[in-house]
Amino acid sequence: MRLRAISCMSALVLGACNPKTTESKAQPQASAPAPAPSAPATAPTPATPSAPATAVDAAAPATAAEDWLLWRSTATGTRTQWLELRGDVATELAAREGIIVGADTALWRLEPREASAPVGPCQCPDEASGEDDGGFVECKPTTTHRSLGLDAVPLAGGAPVSLVTASNAPFSADDFSESLTVVGSAGATVFVSLSSGGYLCGAHGMVEGSQRVVDLATGADLRERLATLRTALPQPLRRQAADEIAGLQRECDAVEPATAEDALRDMALGSVQMAVVGGAPVLSWSFESDLPYVCSPDYLATGVATSDLLPEAAPLGLGGPLPKGLRTILASTGTADAFGFGKLSLRGAEREAALQRFRDSPQVPLPPLNSELSSVPAAGAAAPTDAQAAVKKGRDATRGGDYPGAVAAFDAAIEADKTLATAWSGRGFARLQQGQLDLAKADFERALELDDAPHFAAAVKFNLGTIAAQQGDTKAARAAYEASLALRDVAAVREALAQLDGKAP
Repeated sequence: MRLRAISCMSALVLGACNPKTTESKAQPQASAPAPAPSAPATAPTPATPSAPATAVDAAAPATAAEDWLLWRSTATGTRTQWLELRGDVATELAAREGIIVGADTALWRLEPREASAPVGPCQCPDEASGEDDGGFVECKPTTTHRSLGLDAVPLAGGAPVSLVTASNAPFSADDFSESLTVVGSAGATVFVSLSSGGYLCGAHGMVEGSQRVVDLATGADLRERLATLRTALPQPLRRQAADEIAGLQRECDAVEPATAEDALRDMALGSVQMAVVGGAPVLSWSFESDLPYVCSPDYLATGVATSDLLPEAAPLGLGGPLPKGLRTILASTGTADAFGFGKLSLRGAEREAALQRFRDSPQVPLPPLNSELSSVPAAGAAAPTDAQAAVKKGRDATRGGDYPGAVAAFDAAIEADKTLATAWSGRGFARLQQGQLDLAKADFERALELDDAPHFAAAVKFNLGTIAAQQGDTKAARAAYEASLALRDVAAVREALAQLDGKAP
């Protein structure tokens, strides 16, 4: 899944004496520096840093108070506030750097959890450095990759809830990167977007994306609940995404022209992201439909539709509406890449204990997390040659969509070393992306002559099948796809064969 666009302020620990409140109409005001958590608070902080604090009107009729948590990720960092709402007025009781989410009587702090994964190069320096794994030679690890994960730690104690488990499984790659971003929360439901990409010893790079949707209160995976909203969301919203998907499908010569009605019928709902735009909450719904790799490196056409909180989204806690006091704070924010909210139902001593745990909670900055493995050295190998450096430059250009620049870099690699199979396959893929089918075919065939290792040949033969399919040679396409599948069972190859048969993948 292609995930769209998708950071920490000092916390202010506030005393309970003489609280100040924030009126619903915000005006600019400079923020005071934050006292250290262990020092006694001398003055409370208004809920909206840019809004002036005003005293509560003692003559006003008493209004039942509500406790809410609100976090926002902005250019200056990620910060969570504990807010007391009385009518339209919000008072900040405490704030912490990072993301703390809550619902009813439970609160959790989100914390990164990492693991170290052994990584081997795609080309072993000698036979002794590799192990045969079902026909694939896996080179011995020569470095490690910092794998990303995320836990939710209960503030009241107890076992953490794993939202994303960091992998320590070994793999082989030329280069690899991944990212993890918390894109929203509603009560105990947390939305986390993941993406990864790189060259995993194939003929071309890969890009993958996914979203985790977890109910921290039960530990349940709610992705199926998200998927069922595909038909529940308002049709005008879905039509907005379908029009975008149909346009991408029409631009791809490898598939039959599609209409918005086709996309509306076939597309799936892959993710949702919460943001603040122009001071208002915005939900971005990402729908997706299949597309061949030649037209999209993640095999998907993605269309995005936006909305406010919707009654139809109530199964995910996104039904709204938000109290006016919270909307006033969001309005003063202007822009936030992500945000989350949760209503608490604590009373008496239980509330005071929870508030103190919130104030004492470690401050854990949680910007978007990234981990990159730029190159994997071979055991005992010398520094990269000019040809290998040019191949890396060509792959970077390909990943960025600069296909002419990629071809130029691969030309330089081939000029430096005409026996480097990855240079030929890389140039073939860049030419394939530009519709230069005959030139791409020649490059792929030369790459196979130089390297027939199963993991490499499987990807090259898949690309040759794609070329044949685009040229209308169904027989040759089928032969190439079947040869690829025999070398390595990959879902994309089975889908390509099914499309040749005129069946749904």
